[in-house]
Amino acid sequence: MAELTPMMQQYYAVKERNPDCLLFFRLGDFYEMFEEDARIASRELDLTLTSRDHAKDKSAEDKIPMCGVPYHSSESYIARLVAKGYKVAICEQMEDPALAKGLVKRDIIRIVTPGSVTESSMLVESKNNYYACVYGAAGTYGLCFCDVSTGAFSATQVSGADAMQDAQNELGSFLPSEALLGGTAAEDGALADFLRDRFHTCVNIGTDAQFDPALCAAAVTAQFGQSPEALGLANMPCVIAAAGALLITLRDLQKNELPHIRALELYIAGKFMQLDLAARRNLELTETMRAKEKRGSLLWVLDKTKTAMGGRLLRAWMERPLLSPAQITRRLTAVEELVKKEGLVSHSDLPFKGNIDLDALESCILKETPSNVPFVRLEAGTNLIGGQPISYANMKAATAICRKYKILTVLDASLLQDNLYFIKTREEGMQDKSVREITRMIADLFDIIYFSARKFGFARGGAILVRDKKLFHSMEDLIPMFEGFLTYGGMSVKEMEAMTVGFEESMDMDVISQGPQFIDYCVKRLDEYGVPVITPGGGLGAHIDVKEFLPHVPQSEYSAGALSCALYICGGIRGMERGTLSEEREPDGTERIASMELLRLAFPRRVFTLSQTEYVIDRVKWLFDHRDLVGGLRFVHEPATLRFFTGVLEPPSDWPEKLAAAYRADFGEEQ
Repeated sequence: MAELTPMMQQYYAVKERNPDCLLFFRLGDFYEMFEEDARIASRELDLTLTSRDHAKDKSAEDKIPMCGVPYHSSESYIARLVAKGYKVAICEQMEDPALAKGLVKRDIIRIVTPGSVTESSMLVESKNNYYACVYGAAGTYGLCFCDVSTGAFSATQVSGADAMQDAQNELGSFLPSEALLGGTAAEDGALADFLRDRFHTCVNIGTDAQFDPALCAAAVTAQFGQSPEALGLANMPCVIAAAGALLITLRDLQKNELPHIRALELYIAGKFMQLDLAARRNLELTETMRAKEKRGSLLWVLDKTKTAMGGRLLRAWMERPLLSPAQITRRLTAVEELVKKEGLVSHSDLPFKGNIDLDALESCILKETPSNVPFVRLEAGTNLIGGQPISYANMKAATAICRKYKILTVLDASLLQDNLYFIKTREEGMQDKSVREITRMIADLFDIIYFSARKFGFARGGAILVRDKKLFHSMEDLIPMFEGFLTYGGMSVKEMEAMTVGFEESMDMDVISQGPQFIDYCVKRLDEYGVPVITPGGGLGAHIDVKEFLPHVPQSEYSAGALSCALYICGGIRGMERGTLSEEREPDGTERIASMELLRLAFPRRVFTLSQTEYVIDRVKWLFDHRDLVGGLRFVHEPATLRFFTGVLEPPSDWPEKLAAAYRADFGEEQ
């Protein structure tokens, strides 16, 4: 072969160091490619293939294939190549050609691979782009995932008889664009074939040197500023190897120290729902089965996020659903409760203790920024503080604040009929208005109103009422998931008819006044006897303040639940606990203590008579006089969800027997 030109000698030297990459070699205003790289680029990018002399004698037979792209528009060409699974090494001019003496110095400044892309123009911003690393040894796999563009870095370990299947499922939840395999994860080629066939992942097989334990541990320590032991990796050598090898690889590709990768998130795969690949495919979580696109998937239905960051977070949540009820509850209840402090005071004469704190509402909106507040929900008859009502004036002021910041307003109207009664009888300027007029005034304030018809007391089911047609149509897609098709829904015609009649009755003051009047009578009588009840009487029922009723029973022993059991023993009266038992545990297993510990004595519409109410008052008074006999409860079986519905509790002592004996002594065996 003829003697090469200095420039081509330089090219071949760089190419030799990066044989698996398409080399973008900067020459003036172009990135040039030669030989096989040029042939590939010409084919994949639809570029004209030319030729160039590469030898000093410039003979025709020494011409080699060449093609190039302008350096200022190279990003789009690189993106197309990377999207097809190629690696691109960018060789840049390291000095000004006009000032250079002799051959311009050139070197690799970055290697762009499917898993190391950082440019927003090359990425789907609402979707993470992961580079995965899997290292296997002795039936255990360490898995690490890094999104170089965001700095997210996660790791886990799987082992046991199903370790390979578990590793595949974890890879399926992250869908890496590129992967590095080492140890037993690379030996038989099965995992590599799986990644290529299922996810079209660009797979690299690492060497033993890349996964050297000491080297990898040092890389982890250097990146995160803590030893592997301090990061929780003491007994996870496979994770250390995977994390270290991945960090070293990314540094080599990026040609920098990756300062934006600051934290390693170590997670336990078993804390998330394990969804195999068939389930993910059939559920169409993030893409459809046929077209392999987002439109038509569950993610497409639910994704109303405002930012790319929010879109990535929602996708990640859907890919790895939580299992912990406490964590689920915490995620779903990421809300601020803004009831006025007066609402938490048991005894007062305030007519509207359910009012929202308006100053706290606006402060919360400004603190979180309006764009991060999707809606504000008001509750007609605040259940957890004793069915206390909210005034029309407070509703109007709260919704005005929301309109100011363009935030949706939502009303839970399940206890609206009682709230309507209190507005008409307690709020200034409302006495002369009809119930129907007040209802119309309230409806005009809100964007969305929903209710449970069962709590209204006339049917099963419920409804969601929406003001804006665009908003309505955006919610249509959710109907099949919860109710069936729009054509028939989940309610029978009979129940729809009952709902219609019930609505009409709810506009009748004589009808809606029955429950509140019975509750008011019960509350006042119990209060006269010294029984601690929430005053003034609210909606749905009379509420006993259990912390005052049973001061000797700690809330951690579910005092409201214990009082409910005691009341049933002493008279067969059913009460509904609204306190600590209804809460979920904290993620660490500790008990979450409720702010109020209440027992509700419900008064459904048109059910109870005055004589029945008197019976309840008499038995509650007796129990209050014998309250020292009541003890606590503890769980025998505590389900992960809805523990207050399906859990099994027992008393830690024989207090129920002693209470029953005292009751029989006063009322006789037949009672």
